[in-house]
Amino acid sequence: MYKLLIVDDNTTQIQSVIHFIDWKSLLVTEIKTATNGRDGVSVAQEFRPDIIITDVAMPLMNGIEMTATIKNLGLKSRFIYMSCYEDFDYVKQAIDHEVTGYILKPIDPTELLQAVRKVIEEINQNQKHENMDKLLQESLPIFRENFLYRLLYSRNFNLEEIRQNSQNLGYEAYRSFLVGKLQLSPQGLVPSELIDTYQILNVIKERMLKAPGIDCDVIIESRNNLILYLMGNQEDTELFLTAALAELKALSLYIQETFHTTVCIGLSNVHQLLIETPSMLMQASL
Repeated sequence: MYKLLIVDDNTTQIQSVIHFIDWKSLLVTEIKTATNGRDGVSVAQEFRPDIIITDVAMPLMNGIEMTATIKNLGLKSRFIYMSCYEDFDYVKQAIDHEVTGYILKPIDPTELLQAVRKVIEEINQNQKHENMDKLLQESLPIFRENFLYRLLYSRNFNLEEIRQNSQNLGYEAYRSFLVGKLQLSPQGLVPSELIDTYQILNVIKERMLKAPGIDCDVIIESRNNLILYLMGNQEDTELFLTAALAELKALSLYIQETFHTTVCIGLSNVHQLLIETPSMLMQASL
């Protein structure tokens, strides 16, 4: 379902646009109008239209100024311009504002319909991309953990695959890498099978998200062993190591006090290349 705003100081032109097209067949279910650019901005703020069909030359605020104002407000409306003038400057400004259609008056209904269909297609494509981006962002932690698990334990990686995955999953932003291996042991007479590894994993993720300058991916290696993959933007490896040690010490104490579980941590050296991950795991082995 789409919402349409028509802006023109000529009310007869507005009515013509409304009646030129069977809007319901295009799933346009709500239509509002305005007679100048200033009112157009006010209506757009409240109405949040998907499509705006606007005259260019209008009193108080013209269509180009209105477009810029609406875009600056963060609305994602798509624009179609109507104009009596085949003026190159208008066309250029329409291109600059990424306007989808530019139609000369008197309006040809066929041209208007084509422009509206093009706008709707752009809206649908943009929505698909937004949905895909959202899905990818939500799934990114899973993709990263799967990649790291393979990188740690598989020998079937080639350099190009590592480079491509590093780029796609955001690892290229980091300059320092460190692997920590956590071994969990129950305190007292608590059976080891009662250690809630998944709850501890979630606690680690939550606390490490707040660690300044450090990102962390966590992998469950076995019931009582977790692998922490720490990453930072610092090129100064000593600075990164100091910050990582402070966070791990605080994390270890929290786990011991909250879960009555002893934590032993083995650490690798700080490395600056993702491809050295298997070596980091060996260095961190307890």
